[in-house]
Amino acid sequence: MDDQVLSGSGIFKVELWGRTPGMTNEFKQIDEESGQSVDGKFELTVSENGKYQFYTIAVDRAGNRELPPAEKYDCQTIYVSNCPGNAIIVISDTEGASFYTVTGNNVYRHLINRNFSLVENPLARMSDPLDQIKYFNPYSKKHVGNDMLLEKMKFSYQALVQHSIESWALDKMTYLGGPLYIILIGHAIQDKFILNSSEYLEAWELDASLNKLENDMQKAGISHPIVVIIGACYSGSFIDDLSKPGNRIILTSTSENEVSYRGIRAPDGSRDGEFFITNLFNHFGKGINLRASFERAALLTQANSEKMVVTDFDLDIAMQHPLLDDNFDGNGSNRLFPGGDGDKAKSIVLKHSVGSNEPLVFLDAGVEDVNLSETINIYLTIQNTRDVSLAWIEIKKPNSDDSSGETISVPLYMNKLTNRFETKYKKLDKYGKYTFLYYSKSTSDTIAMYSKPVFFYKLKPGNNEPEPFELISPEDNSIQYTLLKLDWNKSKDPDYNPLTYSILFCMDNNLFETKNTIRIDGLVKNTYIANLPSESWDGRDIYWKVLAIDQFGAVRESGIRMFRTDNRNTEVFWIECQLKDATDNEPITNGRVAVRKESTGINELLLDYHHEGYHSTVMTFVSPSMNYQIIASAPGYYSETESNITVEVSSLLEREIFLRPVSLQGDLSDDGKVDIVDGLIGLQILSGKSLQTIHRKRSVSNKIINISTAIYILQKISEH
Repeated sequence: MDDQVLSGSGIFKVELWGRTPGMTNEFKQIDEESGQSVDGKFELTVSENGKYQFYTIAVDRAGNRELPPAEKYDCQTIYVSNCPGNAIIVISDTEGASFYTVTGNNVYRHLINRNFSLVENPLARMSDPLDQIKYFNPYSKKHVGNDMLLEKMKFSYQALVQHSIESWALDKMTYLGGPLYIILIGHAIQDKFILNSSEYLEAWELDASLNKLENDMQKAGISHPIVVIIGACYSGSFIDDLSKPGNRIILTSTSENEVSYRGIRAPDGSRDGEFFITNLFNHFGKGINLRASFERAALLTQANSEKMVVTDFDLDIAMQHPLLDDNFDGNGSNRLFPGGDGDKAKSIVLKHSVGSNEPLVFLDAGVEDVNLSETINIYLTIQNTRDVSLAWIEIKKPNSDDSSGETISVPLYMNKLTNRFETKYKKLDKYGKYTFLYYSKSTSDTIAMYSKPVFFYKLKPGNNEPEPFELISPEDNSIQYTLLKLDWNKSKDPDYNPLTYSILFCMDNNLFETKNTIRIDGLVKNTYIANLPSESWDGRDIYWKVLAIDQFGAVRESGIRMFRTDNRNTEVFWIECQLKDATDNEPITNGRVAVRKESTGINELLLDYHHEGYHSTVMTFVSPSMNYQIIASAPGYYSETESNITVEVSSLLEREIFLRPVSLQGDLSDDGKVDIVDGLIGLQILSGKSLQTIHRKRSVSNKIINISTAIYILQKISEH
């Protein structure tokens, strides 16, 4: 207190002055204490989210008043009604740790900027003073906010992670609330996340820690979402172990059998270790919900891992498929449909609280042809240019992948005349498709990326357009749900170049140039289940067409058709099955697929046949508890039945069904193929051994297994 108060005739009262959210620069008196009740403590109940600043004024019995503080307030605090959450970030201490550190630091900054640290001062909040983030990174121990040095003294790395989930997270969720985010970044093998050279965190161990946490949360009467995000190779293998009814949401950067791609080096020398995770948080950190953030990051991951040459055996052009599971069926989804995976993730948002740094806002990006594809101008427009410390593009050249050296990084420079970041690029030294991914780094070192790739084709002289093709379904002027199936004939390329397809939808006109246009690129198959926006596109005239594009950019457009959407107050779902021969993986074109409700056992619905073994139909949704059966058959094949199938409203149920030939010569093991196993069985029989299960009808004579059978089997093996 001021000297004039201390030298007076004793304290008469103490006034509390404050400034609440939304107030002007003026403070007002909130409370006061006088007489014997003066103890310097005040209790204040608030309800409005935001920043509160306070100071006290002491008044002595002679009427002398303490002066307000020169700094305008004595203390301040931030109140939020909903805690943004708590997080555990774990980095592999393995090869590539420096790259994974770039990813981990980026995630950490996004969480801090979304007020995981309830402190206004930018420097102070980076240290996470309330310990809302456990950041474990053995490689970068000196990073602000890293908990590794203190905690590693008590636990092994594996025990440290498990203790944080089972104990630390429970305390934080009990007293602060909010979702828990568990983010693993680094190396993995099937069902194992590699912590260091001697320690793993296995899928079952992570599940056990989550089970303990959830059981203790239930005892404490709390319920908050738990979001597990794994950025590593083969991370999709964790989903079947972690998927469980309740509040779990699981995201992985790949399917169970795929590798996870890193980003390229930025012009400043840094390299991102986990492309998908960085792009997920680039969107999630802007306040975009988790489902939409996943979809945008998955689209960019497709462009980053795109195959330059596709075949008829490929389902799409991507080599990496991030997955999301929150419907607890143990199967993650790359494409999300209403009623399926992604519905719970839609409600998960990193709320933008007080004191957050505003993320960089991308307005536009593109490529301008300056000189007949010899020189192009590449540009990126960012709203808050003063907050940009670095901007660059990643260029993926034709016939390149991340390991070939054909993916390069080029800096962009601010053009004050156009107020854009730009560069002139002249090294279009190959014909074909160039993919551009746009990046920037803020002054707070947070990496951001433009939400979609940009493509540019350098046309090859003498290259011919793909051959004409026709749309098949839906019929012109038909009525369709916003969830619908499209089919078209395959196009052929006269130069034998591989083709991909793009679908364009346009609402209310056939110009395909308005903001009401949706484009879907990179399709390999000539069939697609489309899920148009159910609210804004229902009850409208929708025009559509398909483009066949070869690898050098030659395009053949189909005709244009129109359908009218009408969801008719009926909830539906789609079933699509493809029949294949179990021996050679070829489509079965004369098969039959039916579906029926298990509760009735009757009323089979025959799926419509389209082409290449595909059968599909749209069905009325009854109940999430309804079980279905799929029955598949074909002349000359054993039939197959799958039971206990459940579906979600507005979802797509996809199945690939393999049928075994009724009589396959040489298949002595009855496994649907002729291979080395059958050869060994035949040789054992000829040597005099007696085996229990031998299918003699599969021998050459249908009765006797002799040298002719063995020779036939060896010939079939040599053909493969």
